[in-house]
Amino acid sequence: MMSVIKDKSGFTLIEIVVALLVLSIASAVIFEGFSVGFRNARTADDFAQAVLIAQSKLAPTGVAEPLSTGVTSGEELEKYAWTVTVDEIDLVTEDAATPSALRPFSVAVDVVWSDGRTERTVSLSTLRLAAQ
Repeated sequence: MMSVIKDKSGFTLIEIVVALLVLSIASAVIFEGFSVGFRNARTADDFAQAVLIAQSKLAPTGVAEPLSTGVTSGEELEKYAWTVTVDEIDLVTEDAATPSALRPFSVAVDVVWSDGRTERTVSLSTLRLAAQ
């Protein structure tokens, strides 16, 4: 008797299901990586924009406008709220008989925004001197 060998090339149903399962898990991991990457890129862009706003508010204070204690605030790009706080610093010197011709001021800028989940803040501060 002669036996006939049948060619069994091709994939079984179980092999196809396992391959699709592996493909779907790999795709989910890859898409999650892209999602996290895009979210981090957007957060970094928001931080960079907030720093630029803070720098643009800090730079002219005491240079383009005279220093005076107080708080000013506003909004930029309908997303970022900023606050500039100027406080005079009281210096206690050993020789109080000789007053200084310059007064020191603390200048702080806070920029606040929300990324939909959390509120984020960037703060910059400096010291400025003003004539009495």
